[in-house]
Amino acid sequence: DRIHEPARRHELLHLVALSLAREGIDSRAAFTEAIEALEEWVRRVPPEQMRLEILEDSFRLFSDALTNLPSDESAPRAGFELCERSRARVFVDGMAGSTPTLHQDPRVREAESELRAAQGALRREQEAAHPREAILTHLRRRIAGIRARHEQALQDLALRRPHAAAEEGLAPLMPAESIQRILCGDGETALLEYYVTDEQTLLLILLRDTLQLERIPIGHRDLSKRIGAALQPIDQTSRSANPLHLWRLKTQPLRELAGLLIGPALPALGSVRRLLIVPAPVLQPLPFEMLVLRMPGERGWKPPPDADRYSAPEYLVERFEVAYGASANALALSCPRSAPPNRDTKVVAFGDPEALPPLPATGLELEAIAAHYPRAHLLRGSEAGIARYRELAPRADLLHLGCHGVIDLDRPAYSGLLLAGKEGEDALLQSYEIAEILLPRAPTVVLSGCRVAGGKLSRVEGYLGLCRAFSLAGAGIVLGSIWPVEEEAGAALCRAFYAALRHSHGDALAAISAAKRSMLRRESRDRPLARSHPYFWAGFRAHGAAPAPSGGQIAEHRT
Repeated sequence: DRIHEPARRHELLHLVALSLAREGIDSRAAFTEAIEALEEWVRRVPPEQMRLEILEDSFRLFSDALTNLPSDESAPRAGFELCERSRARVFVDGMAGSTPTLHQDPRVREAESELRAAQGALRREQEAAHPREAILTHLRRRIAGIRARHEQALQDLALRRPHAAAEEGLAPLMPAESIQRILCGDGETALLEYYVTDEQTLLLILLRDTLQLERIPIGHRDLSKRIGAALQPIDQTSRSANPLHLWRLKTQPLRELAGLLIGPALPALGSVRRLLIVPAPVLQPLPFEMLVLRMPGERGWKPPPDADRYSAPEYLVERFEVAYGASANALALSCPRSAPPNRDTKVVAFGDPEALPPLPATGLELEAIAAHYPRAHLLRGSEAGIARYRELAPRADLLHLGCHGVIDLDRPAYSGLLLAGKEGEDALLQSYEIAEILLPRAPTVVLSGCRVAGGKLSRVEGYLGLCRAFSLAGAGIVLGSIWPVEEEAGAALCRAFYAALRHSHGDALAAISAAKRSMLRRESRDRPLARSHPYFWAGFRAHGAAPAPSGGQIAEHRT
């Protein structure tokens, strides 16, 4: 109690909580106090990178708290709150983004003024020669009430304006009820959030009216081994560019992983068609779309008569549309409020820039866009430069970028997209620049390049890469691949995506899922390896949770 420095206090409280847990004593209050001390420390550290490092180093605190989560009726809600407090806090801060006008809101200013006054009074009483316990109790309760009002005011602003957040301290997190209303309110969407400890995997299932917790008996080490073995042929192909490794991909390990990771949730997903996945770090490299729900003959599954080795199983993508997020709060913030009625959709596409090596397939992608959106603004060659991006991207509802991606694993802020540039001119549009060029129309962003959806993997923030930068800029959905893209297959997937997007009223998740299903059905008897192989379609995935449009045709116009 005499240690008030948060940096030391949270570590000592963590040890106290572990000691209580080992003695079989309820440790929830001690873990909560340790986490609150950690958050108080983070609030005092303004630089983003320092916050990320502190939270990264404190990963074990949350893991221990979740490991010792009791098995009672409060577990699902407590587990969800712990998961959300443990991950993507810096990302959520950036998405929520402090604005100069936010704290001019009368409700926020009033609450902050009262909060400062109450906290000052509490400190004075604590430092008095003879603190009065009754006064301390009263002030603590008063501060709790003011904080609740302050958080509610900020949360209301965050819901109305995705770029609103606390100017001081961490952005407030939404409760489970708000997440359910925003993300699962249609009754056809479910959120699956995973947390993997040393001993077990926790699966939180959020539906419109229910919140469930499933405990899966597999820990980090065994799960990592299984995923690594299942994806080894794809990893070897990515490193060596030798497609012969792909023949070694087996579907049975993908069926076993589906049984572990999706099986416990399936009974609750009867009317669900869309899954929002918040993966644990060990699950980040695994595209859930390629998990096998049924093998031929299993529980009545009958593949098409002409199915090949890789199109015969029933993959997850054939039953669900799938998107990913760094946290439930990040997904909720990426879900824009309703667009103005009858707003024309503006399509801007960059492709075939003056790059080495050349990217002729991106020119084919532009042709596919033009076929479905005749009035799209297409920029190719020397036109597809950074200046034009700065000018046109903020006006776009659909933004396509067909170019090389540059991933910096040591300094993710310097990853970027290689656009066109004049001789001697920097043509790399870097992550920190992308995040600063705001996208107020919450567009769907399509990144057509190799590994552009990957990057440095943080235990608490997920991938620190280009998808993150576009989300920070305001994108609703970001589509990109986590492994190398074979040009011809990538162009085929792109053509199928834009055809489906045109007919799905701009629903990007429905469109990318339809495009992947078309690859499973694609005739490829003249090829050594069928396009139904997951390598050609599963790596391209969606980040974010923009809602499906309510209807109406997209009207494309020149920018």
